[in-house]
Amino acid sequence: MPALNSRCRVLLGVFALLAAATFASDAGAFTVRGKIVNGTTGRSMDAKVYAVNPSSGMDEEQVVQSQNGQFEIQNLDNNAPLYLLRVDYAGIPYNEPVQVDGQDKEVTVTVYETTASWDGVKITMPHLAAVRDGDHLVVEQMYDINNVGEPARAIAGKEGFFRIFLPADVDTVTQCFVTSLNIPIDRDPTPTGNPNEYYIDYPIRPGVTRIGLAYKVPYANGAFELSQSVYYDIGHLSVFAVDPAMQITSTSHALEAQPEVHGMASWSLHGLTKGSTLVLKFKGGHEHGPDVAGGGGEGGGDVSVIPGGSEPFSRYLMVILALVLATLAFVALRGAGDPLKNAKVLRAHYDLLITRLARLDDLHATGAISGDAHKAARENLVTKLGVIAMQLRTHGGKAKDATHKPEAASRAVKRTQAS
Repeated sequence: MPALNSRCRVLLGVFALLAAATFASDAGAFTVRGKIVNGTTGRSMDAKVYAVNPSSGMDEEQVVQSQNGQFEIQNLDNNAPLYLLRVDYAGIPYNEPVQVDGQDKEVTVTVYETTASWDGVKITMPHLAAVRDGDHLVVEQMYDINNVGEPARAIAGKEGFFRIFLPADVDTVTQCFVTSLNIPIDRDPTPTGNPNEYYIDYPIRPGVTRIGLAYKVPYANGAFELSQSVYYDIGHLSVFAVDPAMQITSTSHALEAQPEVHGMASWSLHGLTKGSTLVLKFKGGHEHGPDVAGGGGEGGGDVSVIPGGSEPFSRYLMVILALVLATLAFVALRGAGDPLKNAKVLRAHYDLLITRLARLDDLHATGAISGDAHKAARENLVTKLGVIAMQLRTHGGKAKDATHKPEAASRAVKRTQAS
């Protein structure tokens, strides 16, 4: 009997060790289960699913093949702040973000059939800004493209790619990007064969896509006339003079003066029609740009744009690009060794995102951006803040409330500049 008890104790010990080993191996992993749906037809479909880890340089850690539209990916790292599930369909990659919180996840990845038609697409220009830079004028534009066509399709192919206008006397295209999951992706404008008309080689998926463009034109005499062909119906356009000493007028449309936005002169116009021409005349402005340290508008305190590696545009980049700037800050985290383990870097980027969020709210309060654009941008900013807040907590840091007020945001900018 004692021998039997001894053997039982040994077996129990072995089972305990196996259970402990199993628990230890699973403690740092989680599983994603999901399905793939064709958003155009509403049917399930099969394809390869790639698990991509953005924090490790966009590595494809795993790939599985779905069966009857269902897939399961096991042993994903609980220490990663975020995963992307990528499915390629009809030559277009579709990415679904997965926030990591230690729990298994259920995810649906939606793909779409393609078209070259722009029926049912709504376009606005929340940002056309100008600033003088010595003997050049810098013109920056942003397009919000809301693909709400029915049935839902992705717009792709040479005939469907988005068209942009570039003046014949452009000296330099300083920036051209498309946002995917709010991450700016650089693109090169491609000539169409028509004068001044270029296209952006990137599919327009259902939902909102943002395209940004910045270029320089000669401005030695302090005057420039932009005569821009309009390739789409554009519901709304906001025009900004970064330096309020610059005058912007139009001989083709009625510009409605708006209240200053953080010291920038502002105008708006509605109802640009496809096939028309938008004529804007720029005159004056300080030769070396405005005093960007000066603030303006409501909200208390001066707010300054912070130049740096996370802002690859000119130092006069508009605060309307808050979402893009916030994302650039997040992407910058991946390029500095292992910054997710550096509490100081995380704190600085968290403060920057808070500032962008406050500025975004300020712009919405002045009517400079629509409610839909504000809501979408704010939700994405808060998501980014949540990711960084989780990392800060692992370092014992304390994150601020995402409803941070503009006055506090202004002070956060000054603290960042002083450090």
